[in-house]
Amino acid sequence: MCVGYELSVPDGQNTFSIYPIALHTVQSVPWNVTTRGCQFFLYAIGCRGEVTMEGSTCTVCSHLSDNTLLKGIIQRFTAGVSENAPYHWHGAGQLMTMLRLKARTIDEGRLRQLNSAKRLINLERVLDAQKQTLMAIASNRIPAINRVLSAAFRRGSSIYQVLQQVDNAAQGVYHPRGYEDEDYLRGLLFLRLGGARVADMAHRTMDTPATSTLRKHTTLPQLQASPGVPTAEEVTHNLDASLSGMHDALGSLTGSGVGHAVLMFDELAVERRLRWCDRTNSILGVARESSAQAGLQFNTMADVDCLLGEIERGEVDMAVEATVGAIGFLGSHDTAVYSARPFLLSGSSKRETAEAHATILQTSLSAVRSNTHCRRIRIVSLASDGEARRGRALVLLTFKTRLAESSPIFPLLAPLRLMDLHVGNDDITADKDAKHIFKNARSAIFRKKGVTVKGVWLKKGTVRAHLEDVGHSQEHLDTLFNVADKQDVAVAYQLLRDIWKLPPASPEAYLPSYCETRDALRIFGQLFRHLILPYTCIDLSLSEQLTHLSAAAHLAMALFSFPDAGGNFLPVQLYVNIMLMIKNVFFTVAKAKIDCPLAPFYLVLLGTDRLETLFGILRTMVGSDANLDLLQLILRVTATVEVSNIFSRYPHWDRTPRRLHLPILSRDEVPVQNVDHIGPRSFRGDLKPANVTLLTCWKAGRRQIEDTDATLSERLAAIDSTVESSILAPNGTLLIHLPAATDAGIDTDDAEECEYSVGQPTQPVPTGGDSNCDGLCELEDAAADAQWRLSVNSSSAMRVAVPQFSNMVDIDGKGTLVRKSRALAARFEHKKSARSTDRLRRIAGEEKYAPKLTSVSQRLLDGNGNRELLSIGNPVASLFRWNEKLFLGLAQVNDIQFNSQPCDEFPTELLGEDSAKLSLQLIGLRPATVEDDPSQRYDWRSAPLLSIHLSDVAGRVITPVDPKLVIPGLEQQFFLLDTPTLISLTSSLHDKLVPHHVHHIASVSPRAFDFPYKEPAGTSFSILMMFYE
Repeated sequence: MCVGYELSVPDGQNTFSIYPIALHTVQSVPWNVTTRGCQFFLYAIGCRGEVTMEGSTCTVCSHLSDNTLLKGIIQRFTAGVSENAPYHWHGAGQLMTMLRLKARTIDEGRLRQLNSAKRLINLERVLDAQKQTLMAIASNRIPAINRVLSAAFRRGSSIYQVLQQVDNAAQGVYHPRGYEDEDYLRGLLFLRLGGARVADMAHRTMDTPATSTLRKHTTLPQLQASPGVPTAEEVTHNLDASLSGMHDALGSLTGSGVGHAVLMFDELAVERRLRWCDRTNSILGVARESSAQAGLQFNTMADVDCLLGEIERGEVDMAVEATVGAIGFLGSHDTAVYSARPFLLSGSSKRETAEAHATILQTSLSAVRSNTHCRRIRIVSLASDGEARRGRALVLLTFKTRLAESSPIFPLLAPLRLMDLHVGNDDITADKDAKHIFKNARSAIFRKKGVTVKGVWLKKGTVRAHLEDVGHSQEHLDTLFNVADKQDVAVAYQLLRDIWKLPPASPEAYLPSYCETRDALRIFGQLFRHLILPYTCIDLSLSEQLTHLSAAAHLAMALFSFPDAGGNFLPVQLYVNIMLMIKNVFFTVAKAKIDCPLAPFYLVLLGTDRLETLFGILRTMVGSDANLDLLQLILRVTATVEVSNIFSRYPHWDRTPRRLHLPILSRDEVPVQNVDHIGPRSFRGDLKPANVTLLTCWKAGRRQIEDTDATLSERLAAIDSTVESSILAPNGTLLIHLPAATDAGIDTDDAEECEYSVGQPTQPVPTGGDSNCDGLCELEDAAADAQWRLSVNSSSAMRVAVPQFSNMVDIDGKGTLVRKSRALAARFEHKKSARSTDRLRRIAGEEKYAPKLTSVSQRLLDGNGNRELLSIGNPVASLFRWNEKLFLGLAQVNDIQFNSQPCDEFPTELLGEDSAKLSLQLIGLRPATVEDDPSQRYDWRSAPLLSIHLSDVAGRVITPVDPKLVIPGLEQQFFLLDTPTLISLTSSLHDKLVPHHVHHIASVSPRAFDFPYKEPAGTSFSILMMFYE
C-alpha cells in the first residue's frame, strides 16, 4: 500500500499553519492531502496504491517532487508568502497573523477617526462671544468692537452682561512684558473701550483698578470741549489732563535749563448735530461765533426748543468744524514726550474773524505759559497748516514788533541778510507745516496758469510731457497727475522728486525752447529738493539742514522777484508759508542755542505733523463712523494720546498714514530700507545747536544758489539794494499785509478738511435718532444710564459724586421722563429734517420713540436665541480650486449676504441655503515656532491675511472653525493648528463637497501668491490633502 509523498517543512514550523489548504478550493491541484499526526502526506490523483515494497511510495506519488506548483509551495515555506499574495496561498497560521494585524489597524483607524471627530467637534464651530470680543479688542479696530457690541445688544444683553463678556475676554487679551498685573490691563481695556464712565463702573462692580490709578500709569484724564468761546479755565483743565503724569518726563526734558515747545492748531470737520454733555449739563454743537446769543444749559425741553428755534431763524449757527489745539515738546526722541497733547476743543462755523480767532490763540498761549506743568517750558512758535483765517490771526500775534536788540537771540539773527525779524511777545514766531507746503506745491502746478520760473510758464501738461520724455510710465504719471487727489503727501513728494531728478535736455536733440523749459523745470525741482531733504535725509547734520533751507529761501526769493513773477511763480500764500517755515526754523534754532544748546534739535518736530498724526489715529479708531460730533470727539481724542503712548512702547506697531508718508533718504538720496516711518530717532547726524553757526549756514545756502545761475545772483543783488526788503518782502513790501483776495491761488484749508474728516461717509447716513446708533453709541448710553443709577443709589462709603443736575427731562409736561441725550437727539432730528408724515404720526397718536427697525440679522435670530452664529471677521475653512486641484484654505469672513441683504451675523444652519453668499479673504498659514507655541503641541500657525479676496462664495462650501487663539500683544493675534486636525478637516470637507457641490467651490488664480500653503522649502503642503477633479 502506497504511503504517499511526505511533505517536509522547516524545523520549528507547523504544517497545519503554513500549508495553503485553501488552495484546493480555488484551483485544480494534482494531489490530495492526508494527515497522520502532525505530518502531511500527498497522494497523486493517479495513485493506485500499488508498491513493490510495503511502506514505500509509488512511482506516481514520487513524481510529485518534480511538480512546479508543489515546488513553489515548499519554497514559500522557507521564504514566506508575500502579504499581497491572494489569501488562498497563505496558511492558516499566516492568515491568523494577518487578521490580527488588520484588526489592530482597524482599531487604530477607528481611534484616529474618533480623535479626528473629536478635534473637528472642537474646531468646526463658530467663535463664541467671548473669543469674538477678545479678537475685537486685540485687533484695536473700533469697527470690529462695534460689530461685537451691536450683536450683544441685539440679543438683549444688559450693560453688565456686556462688561462681563469684555472682562472674560480681557483675561486673555495680551500679557505684555514690563506691566505689573493682569487686573491693570483689564482696567485699561475698559477705559479704552468705554471711557472713564465704563472704567468707573467696572471698578465698582468687578474690582478692577480705579480710574485714578489707571490714569497715573498710561492713560490721560478725559478732556473737556468748550460749548462756547474757549475760556482760560477750560484750556487749563485740558492742559492739566493732557500733561498729567508727565512731571518726570518734563523734568528730564528741561534739566536745569529751559525746555522748548510749540503750539499746534488744526481743524476737523464735525457733524452738525447737538449733543448733551453729562459733565457740564451743556449742549454741544453750537458754533462759538454765535454762542453768546444762545442758551447752552439743558434744564428743560424749553431750553432745547428755544435753541432750535434760533437755529432755524439763522440767529445761531451750528458748528461745522472743531478747532483742536495741542502742545508738542521739542528736544526729545521719546514718543511719550514729544507726542501732541491736545488742550483745545471748540466748534466753529468758519465765520470767525481773524481778530476773534487771534483772541482764542492768545487765550491758549496765556493759559499754557501760566500752567504749572509748563513753568520751565518756553513756547517758541505757533504752528498751523496754512489756513488763511488763522494765518491772519497768527500775523496779529507774531508780527507785533521787530526783534529787540536786547533779545539774547538778536546777535545770532541780525547778521542774516534779508531775514525777516518780526516777532511777537517773547520773540514768538509763526510756523507752517512742511507737508502741507509740499502738497500745495503740487497743487500749484495744477493751477490753470501753472507756475512761472524765470519767465517760462510751467503748466501741468508741460511737466507731464517732460517726465514722459525721460521714460516714466503712463500708469505712474496718471497717479502723479490725478487732479482729484491733492491731499496725498507721498504722491506730491514723488512728483517733486521726479522733477528735480530730470536730466538736462541735449541742445543737439531738442529745440532751444524745449531746453529752456527743461532748465526752468530743473530749477523749480531744486527749490523743493532743498526744502524736502532736511526733513527726509537722516544723515544730514543740523548745519547741513539749515544750509539747505537757506538755499531754498534765497532761490524762492530770487524767482519770486523776477519781472511778472510774484504770484505767477507761486501762489502768494504758498510763498509766504514757505518763508514763515524757514524763518521759524532759524529763530527756533537760535533760541535753542541760548536755552538748551546741547539738546538735539529735531526739525521734524516742527509744524503740525504730530497733531495730524493724532487725527490719523482718531480716524482709525472711529472707522467708518460718519457721525462724529463734538461729544464723540471729546470721548475719543483722549484715547488717541494713549494710543500714541502705546506706540512709544512698541514703535514697530506704528505706521504713519500712507497719505502723510515721506520716504527716508541717505546722504546719497537713496531710500533707506527696512524703516517704516521717519521720526526723531531716525536721524544720525550731529543735531546739537551748540555746534551750529547760523550766519555760516545762511551764507552757504545763498552761495549755492549764486554759484549755479548768474541771473539768480543778479536778482538777489537787486533785492539787497531794495529798501526794507526781506524774505517776506522781496520787493520791499511785506507780503503778509496783502489781502487774501489779491491772489486767486491762495490756498485755504477748506479743501483739506476731507483729508482728516473723521469717518468720511461713504453713503448717506441719517444724522439723528436712536435707530441709527451703532454698538458703541449704545454702550455709551447704557453705561451713562447705569452710572447715573450708581451715583444716585450708592452708599456714602462708595464716595460717588452725586451730580447737581438730572440726566432725565420731562418731554411733554406730563411727567414722561426720557434721558436728555435721547430727547435732544429726537427733537433735533424733527427740527432738522421735518417730513410730512411727522405731523400725521403725531395726529395718529403714534409713539415718538418708535422701536428699532429690525435688520436682516435680527429677523434671522428671532425666535431662537441659542443658534450658532457666524459673524463678520470669524475664521472659516473650505476647499479652493487651484490649477485644477483642490486645496484646503483658511479664510476670514468679510461680508455675509442673505437674499442680497447684508448681515452682521448669520445662523450656521442656514449656510446651505442658495441665497447665502459670503465674501472671504484667505488667511496665510506657516509652520509654528517654539516662540509661537512653547508647548509644541501645535505645528502650524496663521499668518497675515493674503491679498486673495473671493466674493459670492456659496455658504454651503464653507465650515466655521474655532482654532486655538493666541494674543501675544495688542494688535497681535494668530491661530494655532496641528497637522492631524488639518488632515481631518480636509477629509471632512472633501466628503461633504465632492461630488455633489464641487461646482460651488471657489477658484483661486494660479498666479496667487502664498497659496496653496507652502512649507519653508517651498513645496506645497503634503499634509493638506490635494484632490484631483
